[in-house]
Amino acid sequence: MILCATVAFLNESLIRDKIKALRFTPSAELIGIENNLGLTSKATTIFRATSPSLDSSIEFNEHCSSHDINTAVLGCYDDDRIFIYKVQTQELDGIIESTAAHELLHAVWYRLSNVEKSALINDLEKTYQENCDLLCDILAEYPEADFSSELYARVGTEVKNLPESLSTHYRQYFNDQTAVVDFYNSYVEVFTAINKKNDNLYAKIVSIKDDLEKLSSEYAVEYSNYISAVETFNNCAKTAGCFNEKTFTTRRKELLAAYNQLSIKYNLINQTIVSYNDAVEQYNNNILYGERLEQAINSNAEPAKI
Repeated sequence: MILCATVAFLNESLIRDKIKALRFTPSAELIGIENNLGLTSKATTIFRATSPSLDSSIEFNEHCSSHDINTAVLGCYDDDRIFIYKVQTQELDGIIESTAAHELLHAVWYRLSNVEKSALINDLEKTYQENCDLLCDILAEYPEADFSSELYARVGTEVKNLPESLSTHYRQYFNDQTAVVDFYNSYVEVFTAINKKNDNLYAKIVSIKDDLEKLSSEYAVEYSNYISAVETFNNCAKTAGCFNEKTFTTRRKELLAAYNQLSIKYNLINQTIVSYNDAVEQYNNNILYGERLEQAINSNAEPAKI
């Protein structure tokens, strides 16, 4: 009797989704997302049953709960509706597709029976532990009640090389789950590259600064010694019998050589200053670029000033 009731419930849910999907007319953009993600017919039905909406910031913020200027929310699944923030930059290719897939999996999880969820949870938790560097910090921010749904959505859209049971499961919704992960990696790698460049430039700035301080210190000592040597030479030159002709010529050549060495070091200091300023400018520009992209994905952010 329980089994029959469960089957009846699942059939009713499927019929309800098909009716809602038939009543929904997707935009060309949403159809493009479906095609790009390679959704199966089952996934397409669920996606359309949620009346997905691709919104600008004003409409998106009316539905998705976070209004923290420091938090970028790309999508949400609420009251069996999917809302996706329409990120307006081509530099983050794949971000809309990845968000749509993520929210779709929340809708799928909502439709799974407790038996189906239980069959998945062990492999999901194992995948979670094996990919802790990717998943642990972000999932720690979610309340316990949302953990399983969020884990399910993130594993399906962010992790490759899944256990066969999970791969088989996700194939019910994506023709190629690894291609879905590629959308996620595509935009995340942009931010990863920015951070890596920041780290490299910062290290370069520190190194150049150290070189500059060393050169400047050496120059100050050598310049002081040179001035003292010139004063000594001039005083001796004014004193009768202090120099013979050979000593005068030799000492004068030594001072000229010291002056040339000082000039070389002075020019090197100037070149190092130019390199330092150039690295600082690159670093600051890269920081601003990253901030602009972060603003582009944050529906609560003010438009970036360029």
